[in-house]
Amino acid sequence: MIKKINFAVAALLAVGTANAATISGGTATYGPAATDFSALPLSLAGYDHLSGSLIGVILTLTGHIDTQFNASNSSTSDGFLNSASTTSTMTLLFGATGLVTALPQATLLGTPYTVLANSVTTNYGPLAVGNNSNFAQYDAPPDLTGIVSAFDISAFVNFTVKSLTNTSSSATGGNVTVGQTTNGSGTVHVDFIVADAVPEPASLAMIGGGLTALAYMLRRRKAA
Repeated sequence: MIKKINFAVAALLAVGTANAATISGGTATYGPAATDFSALPLSLAGYDHLSGSLIGVILTLTGHIDTQFNASNSSTSDGFLNSASTTSTMTLLFGATGLVTALPQATLLGTPYTVLANSVTTNYGPLAVGNNSNFAQYDAPPDLTGIVSAFDISAFVNFTVKSLTNTSSSATGGNVTVGQTTNGSGTVHVDFIVADAVPEPASLAMIGGGLTALAYMLRRRKAA
């Protein structure tokens, strides 16, 4: 009987022990905006405290770029656009904390292209596309960035996002100038890591069953 009672108590403690749960907190979108952009504002909802205490935050940044390469030639002779590529990063900023995602290099396909003499700016090649994502988890404690505490409110939390884009190219003949136009966009998602989550119906049933079994065994022990 003692073993049965101890087993029932252990089961109740196991069910009642708080486990961390991850709860989706929503997504904010930004762009498309011409790169490079800086301090592009966005907001994410804070934690509503309905499911327990907030012990951590996961931020996920997904960046996307669309690049069109162009060239012009101010010479009286034809030139050639041999290659061009764009590298880009996007950074989510909260105070001094930055979450950076580096996008895959967008490369001009179909080279070389002939850039005619005395030509104005002309687009070359297909649209180059790249995207990538990155995430960071902040725990409290020992979060020293203030992100977890900032989200521990029933209000919107403000961030900014910026982009940095660089282009490299190779041209021969004439006087070819190469450039690009790039639009950046993306999403920022927040997940909340919560302790003392509200028990699921199955867990509540286990607790009720454990209490019933414990009461029954105690009554039998008293009657004996």
